[in-house]
Amino acid sequence: MIRELYKNVRLRRILFLILFSFFFILGLLSYFFYTNSIKNYEDAELQKLQGIANAVALQVNSHDHETLMMKYMSPADKKSIGTDSIYKAIQAVLYKNYNANMLKSPIYTLVKSEDGQYYQFGVTSDSTLIWRDDYKSYPSNLLEMYTSGGALPPYEDDYGRWLSGFSPIKNDKGKIIAILMVDEKLENFMAKSKSHLVKVMSIAILLFTILYGVILAFAAQILAKENQDKLSLATSNQEIQEIQLQLQKAYNDLSGLDAYRKEMMANLSHDLRTPLANITGYLDLLRGDQDLGITDKTKYTEVAYKETQRLNQMITDLFDLSKLESGQISLQKDVFDIKDLLSDVAASYGWHIKAKHLKLLYDIPESCPLAYGDIKYYSRVIHNLMDN
Repeated sequence: MIRELYKNVRLRRILFLILFSFFFILGLLSYFFYTNSIKNYEDAELQKLQGIANAVALQVNSHDHETLMMKYMSPADKKSIGTDSIYKAIQAVLYKNYNANMLKSPIYTLVKSEDGQYYQFGVTSDSTLIWRDDYKSYPSNLLEMYTSGGALPPYEDDYGRWLSGFSPIKNDKGKIIAILMVDEKLENFMAKSKSHLVKVMSIAILLFTILYGVILAFAAQILAKENQDKLSLATSNQEIQEIQLQLQKAYNDLSGLDAYRKEMMANLSHDLRTPLANITGYLDLLRGDQDLGITDKTKYTEVAYKETQRLNQMITDLFDLSKLESGQISLQKDVFDIKDLLSDVAASYGWHIKAKHLKLLYDIPESCPLAYGDIKYYSRVIHNLMDN
């Protein structure tokens, strides 16, 4: 059925338009969703990092931290500080919060250098010591917001690209003795954002696939109905053509019958005149010529009688015209002597021939066989030949 759908040009264009529209809209939504979600995730991540920094900063013993900074002034003191109990206590606090918040980057403290131009690393939750290492590639707003704390949007330093939240660590007198930093690698943050985006896009594609399947099913129903309508229309057209052929045949038959009827009427009209003329002619002979013998009178009377019978038969044929028009011509076939038929026809035209001073000669062999058919139609043919 899918193949049938795509064979239909109109439906194929609609389906491709739906696909194109979906992916175009999906692309736009992906772009806006991605940029918007990155911004939202960034704000949420920064709030989280800052919240962790604020909470952990309150847990760090400022006095102990200040004591360590006063006691170990150089990066060379890493070996000694690694075994210091105060350092380990502060490190334990940082490590506990690192695990509790499921962070992937260590929590650490920063202190200003003696000249205040850069920072140095302090205590870290990681096992690798970074004590008093210089941190000179810090973002500028870290120094600007040193006293208040805050969040650092994406920035890059010598150690990578980061999102950070920080909070000042203050002693009992309110003096800032360090800041506590909580970082998130930008790559990890972007990976989480993209993962979420992929999930959302996957759900969107899944929903569209289901919707597209519904559209295909609906289109398949439309195509099936359209094919059924086409088949019904083709069947109807074929039936109409058959009806037209039947009507044309009936019209042709009626035209033929009408032409046959007209021809038959003309022939009958012609045929009726002949026996009437013969009857009138022989009656005139019987009335006007008193010198006719008994034989001639009998002969003329017999001929006039036969012509009267022939005329009566023609009139009967007129009443049977409806049978002729319907093609139901009833022939009464029988065996007859063609010599007798020809003699009777010749006798009926005797007065015509005599009036025109003509002589009718005909020769019928003695061996002429008997004929088989309807004698009245044979008689009509011969009379028509004589009339012509």
